[in-house]
Amino acid sequence: MGDIIRITRKGAEKVTRHDAENLEHLKSLAVIPELIKQSIFIKEEANEKDKNEYDSFRYYVVGLCMAGVDYTVKLVIGVKNGLTYYDHAVTPVEKQKLLRSIDEIKRPFASKESTDDGEPVSDVLSACKDSASECRVKLA
Repeated sequence: MGDIIRITRKGAEKVTRHDAENLEHLKSLAVIPELIKQSIFIKEEANEKDKNEYDSFRYYVVGLCMAGVDYTVKLVIGVKNGLTYYDHAVTPVEKQKLLRSIDEIKRPFASKESTDDGEPVSDVLSACKDSASECRVKLA
């Protein structure tokens, strides 16, 4: 991301209470700094709640591998006078659903259309499909 994100005691308490019965979530706490560093920005939304602790929230995602299983981690960063870690959620990657989605995208391009570099579009999508399971963060 390139931004400096503070991890406060309040954020740490929130994330340890959230999904505390979920072992994968608890294991992910050990790599919060790495999750933040490797995450990909998705969007920012204004804070719609009456609480004014944050002006807005930024949402990020990152892949996480734990014991050979792939997960998606969704991070939430609060924005007000800087950036503050707020919370995250860990969900298993539904690879079959993801791969079906790629196949659906690929169908309209099944012809012999080429990309700008001459590589067939279907080959590019296959490469994406092959790399879809790659995690950005690994936890043994």
